[in-house]
Amino acid sequence: MDNLQDIIAVGKGSGILKAIVIGISGLAGLLGGWDMALKVLVFVVIADFITGVLAAASEGKLASWIGHKGIIKKVTIFIIVALAYQLDCALGMAYIRTTVTYFYIVMEAISILENAERTGLTVPDFLRKILKQVRDTTNDGEKSGEK
Repeated sequence: MDNLQDIIAVGKGSGILKAIVIGISGLAGLLGGWDMALKVLVFVVIADFITGVLAAASEGKLASWIGHKGIIKKVTIFIIVALAYQLDCALGMAYIRTTVTYFYIVMEAISILENAERTGLTVPDFLRKILKQVRDTTNDGEKSGEK
């Protein structure tokens, strides 16, 4: 991120590049900062979208409306993370955004594995079990009903 800030500060690069950098910085600010949790979330969201497209293509079910629906869901994930960050700020807390971010990381990771299986790839069973255990267990150690 320092290199991006250097581009803006020194005036190097094109106006388009500066606008992109400012836009990304603004989005990161709305989402609570560009930390490792957000980096991982961005990665798994993109990976899930790509693997979803690959799975649909391998099944002969590739359709643009399905892709649009996927994009809407991905954007909504980031809106919810931004909401969680705003709640943290309003309530003087520092864990709602992180917890929500980890929740979506796990959900997207499970979806990536499911998409991989749809393409015919065998995925490590232990990884699926770990992710589902994390998904199904709340902070109290109780099982949640979400699937």
